[in-house]
Amino acid sequence: MCSLEALAAKEGTTLLPVYMVSSNMSSKPMQSAGTPKSPDIVTIELNMDAIKQKAEEASKWKNTYDTYIWLFAESEARLADAYVTPLDGSPTVKINKAKIVDNPPREDTERLAKAIGSKKPKLPELHWFLAERRFIFEKIRGREIAQSLNRED
Repeated sequence: MCSLEALAAKEGTTLLPVYMVSSNMSSKPMQSAGTPKSPDIVTIELNMDAIKQKAEEASKWKNTYDTYIWLFAESEARLADAYVTPLDGSPTVKINKAKIVDNPPREDTERLAKAIGSKKPKLPELHWFLAERRFIFEKIRGREIAQSLNRED
């Protein structure tokens, strides 16, 4: 099995997503860089090594292609309305943590899964995109847990 980077280089592509679609299936308008600061907006540094490790773990799950599409769609549905800046290859992404949906409605996941499936992403891309979203979600939820524990002290 070749590495994700080698596959991307061979295909002449990057490992970064092109599927950021909001839950209503329209292009997601991004707020400008001049957006006022909010305590709910957090900047996540994307650790590519950690994301790569998560992608490699996902590749070992041996799920069907359709299951990976569903998992990616569900992960994207959690974050779709929370992006303040796009997930576009920069080393950071800003997320409005108040807009994260822990358990997105099944209908939203279904719509995203159909849209993603129609683009026919390659399996390694699905692994990568799923890993990115899991990384972001876990970073935000991990921060919230740590903050709540610190408040209890």
